[in-house]
Amino acid sequence: MAKRSPTKFPYNKPKSEQSLQVRQEVMWSAHLPPPGILDQYNKIIPSFSEDLHKEVFQESKHRRSCDSWLIKGGTVRAIFGQVCALTITLAALYVALQLGLAGHTYTAAIIVAINLAGLVGAFLGREIITKQPTPTEDNLERRPELNSREEERHEEGPAA
Repeated sequence: MAKRSPTKFPYNKPKSEQSLQVRQEVMWSAHLPPPGILDQYNKIIPSFSEDLHKEVFQESKHRRSCDSWLIKGGTVRAIFGQVCALTITLAALYVALQLGLAGHTYTAAIIVAINLAGLVGAFLGREIITKQPTPTEDNLERRPELNSREEERHEEGPAA
């Protein structure tokens, strides 16, 4: 009977022929990498850390500028809306006054009532829109995305 040679799988190799592969990943969540990583980049590109610092600084300055314009634009829009509302209100009151002086009191009263109802509705509507519910026990059932982390925590069990 002939002797069978062992199959050539990696686990059948002698220990001197086996190799070990190691993979390392590094992650960071800041704008700049850690100093050790920057040193490694500087070995490849000598001015890398200075260029990256300038880029991060310019991006941060740009982001603050955009945020500033958003706030200014919102303020201008709010003031413009208030001026338009005041103009419409004053015009409606003037028309109602002229109708009342001409003897059309019911028409004038209807215009004033509609005008006041619109103003009250605008202020109440603004409060309803800006007031958002906070996540509480009773609305967790209606909004499953709020309690998904709780379920994951219970499935994992207590931390060791």
